[in-house]
Amino acid sequence: MKKVFVDAQKPVKKVNNFWNHIHFHPTDAIEDVWGQRILDSVAADRAAKMVRIYAMLEDIVYEGENGELLYDFSDTDKRIDYMVSKGFKLLICMNFLPRAIAKDKTLISELARYKNKHLFTSVPSDYRLWQEVCAKYVEHLIERYGEELVSSWYFHCWNEPNLYAFWMSDCREWEKVTTEYIKLYDFFAEGIKGVSEKIRVGGPSAAFAFLSDAPRTDEYGPLVDAMFIKKFLTHVKSGKNHANGKTGTAFDFYSVHTYGDLHDSIKKNTLDHTFCTDMLINYKKLAADCGFPDIEIISDEWEISGGGFVGTAKYPFVEYRNSEVFSAHYFAFIEDIIRKDVSLSALMICLSGQHNLPGDFVGTRTFATRSGFKTPIYNAYALSAMLGETILENNADDKIGVIPTLCENGDVAIAIFNYSKNLLKPNGTLNTRLAVKLPEGEYTVSHYRLDKENCNSYTAWKELGRPDSYSQAALESINQASVLKPWYEDEEFVGTDFSLDMQLSDYSVSLLKFRKN
Repeated sequence: MKKVFVDAQKPVKKVNNFWNHIHFHPTDAIEDVWGQRILDSVAADRAAKMVRIYAMLEDIVYEGENGELLYDFSDTDKRIDYMVSKGFKLLICMNFLPRAIAKDKTLISELARYKNKHLFTSVPSDYRLWQEVCAKYVEHLIERYGEELVSSWYFHCWNEPNLYAFWMSDCREWEKVTTEYIKLYDFFAEGIKGVSEKIRVGGPSAAFAFLSDAPRTDEYGPLVDAMFIKKFLTHVKSGKNHANGKTGTAFDFYSVHTYGDLHDSIKKNTLDHTFCTDMLINYKKLAADCGFPDIEIISDEWEISGGGFVGTAKYPFVEYRNSEVFSAHYFAFIEDIIRKDVSLSALMICLSGQHNLPGDFVGTRTFATRSGFKTPIYNAYALSAMLGETILENNADDKIGVIPTLCENGDVAIAIFNYSKNLLKPNGTLNTRLAVKLPEGEYTVSHYRLDKENCNSYTAWKELGRPDSYSQAALESINQASVLKPWYEDEEFVGTDFSLDMQLSDYSVSLLKFRKN
């Protein structure tokens, strides 16, 4: 019998809820019914507090007859109006380059994006025009939503500028790519801060990929392109600002991407959450070495194996994204970040490939399948929203994960889970006794379970034979299986010493919520 003890009378430390945030991709699905259906659920279940979206400046800026820049904010207004109406806080990625200010108007992405759009990867013809675009965009947001609300959001410069698909796709010289991105950032910050000093700006959201000729270093562990990031951080700390000639550039937060190597995960048959925690620790160390020991860190994309657009057709290994394995991994990652005291404001799953699904449960990183079935990882996010922000004293078994929390309203929420990062060596079912010392009182106890059999649309779909089309009965069956609901009827408890014996099967997550009556 594995024993876990939680003392809900003894708070240990405060943490912010860094785990309930998402990157909604593609941004222009916000105006579509299927995109709003997902976001409606996310808002209703409080599965995400902050959402990262793209500014999609290419939809806004165009060139007038006399070469002047003109602005049409109608598309972005629809998207942000909706997000504001749902109460989401925003992280807005300022990209991509409008054609009107591209130096090379033929330099566009090969891959067609949602709605057959392409992005320009050229540098600006004039960085002052880029500064104007950034300023006009933020100026418009403040006029529409007010400075108080907009200054609660975050704005960062570009997405993965060290990846040729997004920035300077015609160049393979790492120093040139980095230098031009630094200029892009300087003029971005100058434009936005010129409108309001209250607006928070950051970067660089570098990809987990090498620039072709960038020097390698082992100084920062698993950080692949540390030299790109180091050059950027050094510049914003003490370099000559390209936009105003002063020393340093406004830098309010540090945006990073936290991915593992898909092929290494396949080779080792492992989903090692500690690898990503180590990445975050090294991101922080790199920032401190460059003069930013206390910078706010946002991981605006995360997942252990990367390759969010690839699915099981190419890599059967990513089947874990369909199943309860991903849910348990998510909770293990949260626990590891808390346990190691990693300072993190937000951790955002990148919901990739939602607009181009060849079928249901195809192994891409999504909250819903093509038919709209909620995935287990979605339920994990909705379940984690029940956790509080005060960590409680506990004495967990080394094979059992536990996140014991006190909520602001006095409720107690405890997540307990069975996770093995080695997929070839799961722990097996663990007979577990959870003992909780509660503050004296009367409680309603709810027990939620995510596992192979519970709150799992993927299992229901497999049991129906992995169908491509559905009868009404099959649709209802899978949808019902995807509903996040208590494992059994709520129970009443009076007193302080609560205990419960349970079986934790492989990759199962239980969450017990003690609501004060």
